[in-house]
Amino acid sequence: MINGISAEVQSQLVLSVISSLHDAKVNVLALVMDGHTINQNMVNLLGCKIMSDTINSSIPHPSDNSQNVYIFFDACHLLKNIRGALHALPKINTSVGTARWTDIVRLQELQASEGLHAGNKLTIRHVKF
Repeated sequence: MINGISAEVQSQLVLSVISSLHDAKVNVLALVMDGHTINQNMVNLLGCKIMSDTINSSIPHPSDNSQNVYIFFDACHLLKNIRGALHALPKINTSVGTARWTDIVRLQELQASEGLHAGNKLTIRHVKF
């Protein structure tokens, strides 16, 4: 339903929905979303600074100035996106080293063959998703 919607329109829809929920006596405390570019642009338009040195992760409530609405990107969804990127790409270079999907597969195989599991809780379901 929102394919092709702009961040400007989305931000106005979000504010309208929050106001309507407030009128219905529903207290909106937070917005949780995936990290899609449109969502990032929307939260910037709403006044948040998520991707900067000075983080501001809340907006004033559109119907109640004494309250803020907090913005969160869904960490589990973002981690699944990283897993998908690692699976699709042979390697990802970072400032602290190189990440490879094959290393994750090898770690899972080692843990399964030895019957030991590190604190990572890595299972075959993570590798064969």
